[in-house]
Amino acid sequence: MNPIIISTEALKSAPRALAQPGSVQATNGAPTLFRDLPLPARLLLAVPRARGRAPKASIAARYVLDTLGRIIDAGSQRQHTIEAVNLLAEILLNSASRSAQPDTAPAEWLSDTENLVLCLLCKIQAGQAEEARNLARHSLDAPSIEPFSKAATALCSAECFRRGGEHVFTPSWRGMPTHDDAQEHRSVTLTSELSLGEAVLLNALRLRKRTLSYAGLGAKVVPMLCHHVALPELQTVVDAVLIEAIRFSAHPPAVQCMCCPDVSAVEAEYLTALANFCVGDGQRTQRQLSEWLPTESVSRLMARHDEFEALLRQIGTPLPNRLWDIRELRAREELHHDCSHVNEPSMIH
Repeated sequence: MNPIIISTEALKSAPRALAQPGSVQATNGAPTLFRDLPLPARLLLAVPRARGRAPKASIAARYVLDTLGRIIDAGSQRQHTIEAVNLLAEILLNSASRSAQPDTAPAEWLSDTENLVLCLLCKIQAGQAEEARNLARHSLDAPSIEPFSKAATALCSAECFRRGGEHVFTPSWRGMPTHDDAQEHRSVTLTSELSLGEAVLLNALRLRKRTLSYAGLGAKVVPMLCHHVALPELQTVVDAVLIEAIRFSAHPPAVQCMCCPDVSAVEAEYLTALANFCVGDGQRTQRQLSEWLPTESVSRLMARHDEFEALLRQIGTPLPNRLWDIRELRAREELHHDCSHVNEPSMIH
């Protein structure tokens, strides 16, 4: 094996220096805004941020943690991915708690510990696992090194982060796909087949619907979720279409439980409407909304078309224009699904 040579000067300005008071993380010597991270990296760091350092997470935080887990991985490897995210979150929280110089950066900035973890994840994602391990020895306490390596390797192979490419953990990376894709994508039936942007919106919708009947809690959870992924105004769009459907649609909207692996026909219509808003095609958006909402609801939503377009583009990753097979989705809804929500693995709490 070829030896890895690490510059001592580089170490002074990289991970080891990150633990020193007043240090900054980045290779460019400037602090990093949390919102400048690619969406997958924000989702990952949102888990320890939402969990916080209190002995027990609040009920609202637990709902948000559960939702983050379903966005990050809704597939067959969900439990394996969640275990890795939980382990990484524990290391982040414990490292910050044990630090002689605790992180004091405001929430909109990355903390020193978060910067360190992203630096190591970038190296692992780029195939430099041994170099990451060597750097970790200078920064993490010894018992954390092996668990961190295990969790980081698992995360880099998870679909949510693998799809983001080599720079998925790189601050200010502008290589994520744009919203210029007019291609029509095939219909899907499972939440695990959705794009990352669709998963964020669908799970935010399900979270809102699930907690709607709980006074106080329902008003907290979606804003908390959006805040922790640096999309604080996204709740405006999530609520607007849902409330119109609940109040004025001829049939109650069939929004599934958060644990349901299937996409319902109404959820497909919801995602189509948001994708159309995002593209900015007003005529197409109005036509599609008119197929499942009354005229007055369509008018109210279309009056906010430009606002919704701007908010949805802040997600930073495309919302596919799908040719949904609504008939197939409705047929699948008739199949009986036992709700397994209480038996599902949850995010760290």
